[in-house]
Amino acid sequence: MTNKQKRNKVATEVKNREGKNSYTQGLQRTLWDRGFSDCSSLVQGAYATVGVAIGSYTGAQIDRGELIQGTGTMPNEAVMLPGDLIFFGGPSSNGRRRNVNHVEVYVGNGQLSGHGSGIGPTRKNMASYIKQKNAAGQKFLEVRRYIKQDASDGATTPGAPAPSAPATGDKYTVKKGDSLSAIAKKYGVTVNDLVAWNNIVNRNLINAGQVIVVKKPSATAPSVPTPSTPTQGRFNVKISITTLNIRTGPGTSYKAMDKKCPVGVYTITETKTANGFTWGKLLSGVGWIALEYAKKL
Repeated sequence: MTNKQKRNKVATEVKNREGKNSYTQGLQRTLWDRGFSDCSSLVQGAYATVGVAIGSYTGAQIDRGELIQGTGTMPNEAVMLPGDLIFFGGPSSNGRRRNVNHVEVYVGNGQLSGHGSGIGPTRKNMASYIKQKNAAGQKFLEVRRYIKQDASDGATTPGAPAPSAPATGDKYTVKKGDSLSAIAKKYGVTVNDLVAWNNIVNRNLINAGQVIVVKKPSATAPSVPTPSTPTQGRFNVKISITTLNIRTGPGTSYKAMDKKCPVGVYTITETKTANGFTWGKLLSGVGWIALEYAKKL
């Protein structure tokens, strides 16, 4: 089973329970597939069907997985995948990070499913539901992913720009009807070469107008940036978390580097907005980071 199939199965398991469970926070909550659940036991059980342990309550679940979005008042659907979890929190302290107290599952097409009370789970329009929650003080907190995006998801995230080619090397603009194998043959290279040089996720999917490198790049970027000093006309940011991705371009569809951005102070030379985030280009030239997870100095 691919990662995409696993995530879709999680969403399907939740949808299949809609209108069949009674809400409880007692011992019966673990019987999510036999008529009882609350919000967190429902998603715990659904993920267990694909062998993924996410924790038994929202306080544990919000501290696991990959953070997809942690700011704003509305999730950015362009960067979400079915099976992602959306967390909510209230103003009252409950000892959990961000006072988290509810979780829903994104099931695709602008819809959520979850079990908050009564008979459920129930399907909701994501935008309408979150506006209501925000207005009631139970605000949207985060989107998290527990099964990584990979080649099974295709080349790009819906609504996001295509990955950019490396800065060096001869380039070719893809035309309608082209394939990687035909381009590789034309330029005397292998398909594997083109995949590696262009960070291509799905070798069977290229788009007309996409620019790809067809000659081995002459240089590669360093693996991680080093903290830099202020430069006139630019600005500095402080990174205090250890999980911030460095991407090859300004957007979530661009490849994330193997190593995370180290804690430190960095100079940003350029900013761009994409996928609901503001992206900053690091002075070292190694890549881009989401500035929502940095503090401007």
